Amino acid sequence: MSVAELKRLGLAYWWIVGVAVVFSLARFSEAFLILPAQAVGLPVMLVPLVFGAHECRLCVRGLPAGVLSDHVNRITILGVASHS
Repeated sequence: MSVAELKRLGLAYWWIVGVAVVFSLARFSEAFLILPAQAVGLPVMLVPLVFGAHECRLCVRGLPAGVLSDHVNRITILGVASHS
């Protein structure tokens, strides 16, 4: 694409791109899961399984906090979680 074509995309397009960039930065640290996986000899083809296992671990770890938040003040749970 030429510079002229990029300018024609408009401000709304660039706002959406900017928001997408900000949200993708939040996931940037998970890219470092690849390094230990490769260090133990895991083929690059299996990296999606590493991400899947990581997400499962987060779900299992977060489930008790979600159940507890139904019974206890959510601010208290956030305070305790931020100190651990």
